Amino acid sequence: MKKRKPLEGITVVFIGAGNAGTHLADAFRKAGASIPQIVRRTEKGLFTNKFNAEADIYIIAVPDDAIADVVKSMPEVEGIVAHTSGSVSLDALKRFKKHGVFYPIQSLSKKRTLTINAFPICIEGNTDEVAEELMECAGGISKHAYILNSEERMNVHLAAVFANNFSNHMFVVADEILAKNNLPFDLLKPLILETAFKVTEMTPAQAQTGPAMRNDKKTIAKHKKLLTGNKKAAAIYTTVTDGISSAVKKKK
Repeated sequence: MKKRKPLEGITVVFIGAGNAGTHLADAFRKAGASIPQIVRRTEKGLFTNKFNAEADIYIIAVPDDAIADVVKSMPEVEGIVAHTSGSVSLDALKRFKKHGVFYPIQSLSKKRTLTINAFPICIEGNTDEVAEELMECAGGISKHAYILNSEERMNVHLAAVFANNFSNHMFVVADEILAKNNLPFDLLKPLILETAFKVTEMTPAQAQTGPAMRNDKKTIAKHKKLLTGNKKAAAIYTTVTDGISSAVKKKK
């Protein structure tokens, strides 16, 4: 007997065919959901001459600053309307009777194949019933689903910016330093992977290493001398070094 997939019988319309929409739609399909329509945006707003108004759930997967325009363009629907943003309030969808948030905590790119059930999805609903329905969907595609309110989700999003966007910018700066000295970024890849792996087994504070952690003033001075003429990198180096030093002092 064929095993029933967890989201079989649920119909989901996606609005937006970018990174988040593409990955989530693929995950919903694999979990058994029917995706009758993926609506693309245009510069004028909506996207299609015949909008499917019969779906159970509508997931708005567009950039944050486009959500308001999408909401204005959508017809009235009976299903749940949810956006995927970490920083946009639930109230952005209040014109719909049933609305919520379906926020995946992951950096998504069409060029990368991801194991979608390995990363968290944060859920919010305007009613307990909506939250439960969205949690059911999240549970069908992820092993890690959480109900968070808008303020909690915003704090998660802020933390994610530090953990992902800012750390990646550090890689950019590191790559620039190496390239200037005709050295390959490949030299750092094992270190980057090991750093990321360590924080899955211990707290970030426990994983911290480096000259600032050791209060190695001689090495810090040498680094700052190497950064003479590179004001951007020097400013980042000083700010982060001071931050690590302060954190170490607090622990003592």
